[in-house]
Amino acid sequence: MHVQSSLSYMAKEHIPVLINNIINLLKQNPNFNGDNKTVFVDCTFGRGGYTREILENISNSSVIAIDRDKTVQKYADEIKNDFCDRFSFYHSKFSNIKNVVRSTGIESVDAILVDLGVSSMQIDTKERGFSFQEDAPLDMRMGLCDISAYDVVNKFSKSELECIIRDYGEEYRYKNIVQKIVNARKISPIKTTLELANIVKSAYWNYSKIHPATKTFQAIRIFVNKELEELQKNVRISSEMLKKSGMMFVVSFHSMEDRIVKHFFKSLGDEYVLINKKPIIPSDEEISSNSRARSAKMRVIQRGC
Repeated sequence: MHVQSSLSYMAKEHIPVLINNIINLLKQNPNFNGDNKTVFVDCTFGRGGYTREILENISNSSVIAIDRDKTVQKYADEIKNDFCDRFSFYHSKFSNIKNVVRSTGIESVDAILVDLGVSSMQIDTKERGFSFQEDAPLDMRMGLCDISAYDVVNKFSKSELECIIRDYGEEYRYKNIVQKIVNARKISPIKTTLELANIVKSAYWNYSKIHPATKTFQAIRIFVNKELEELQKNVRISSEMLKKSGMMFVVSFHSMEDRIVKHFFKSLGDEYVLINKKPIIPSDEEISSNSRARSAKMRVIQRGC
């Protein structure tokens, strides 16, 4: 049975990736049909696209939503207004899922959803410094962070920067890039996104359509927000919080995230079942209507009965 996702969220220019696949898998699970009351956790609330779809498509469902970015509160308020007691929102890191859920008096949940993509509203708000498309202060903080991109670029040692850009950006020109950064910051601090992007670009003598600063910006953002460490904590804790027949959905957008999820899911014992041996990817139709979906991969586990 195919479930057509509603388009209510499209007015806000936010389309949840692989949402139809998620709803269809939930509809195939008897626990999410009929009179059963089910509790979901949306670990990466953002603008609330996934949360809204679950509340609209799964009867008797409620959602506990989490996000480290306090600016999403206005979207949480909208959903609270529409769904009242079926929805609650918590400003926290998703590695803190157990404490958040238990604060509501609940010990285990029916489904957990994690979308690891960078929020479009974070990228589009130039003052937050995630993008090199416009000049803005070097920041890149998603929320609840100890340091900013400015701190990393200007205060970290050469060897530390090399490790960050090599490991988190998978950037093979990391040595040249870091040397350019070190040379530039000796003259004056690197304060803006375009300054950093141009410095990185100067380490390249040729490049394809992908901007040469892409991997460096990714690396710094991942490090600032401790994204991989947060993911490792979340998948471990979340898997333990699932009820019997409960499901966990993780949507990733680059190879490092996907490897973490893949290896962890495979390491789980017989109590858990991989829904698909290979990751679920968007259809050509979805990609054509939502370019953000292009690199998405979703892995799903279900706890045994």
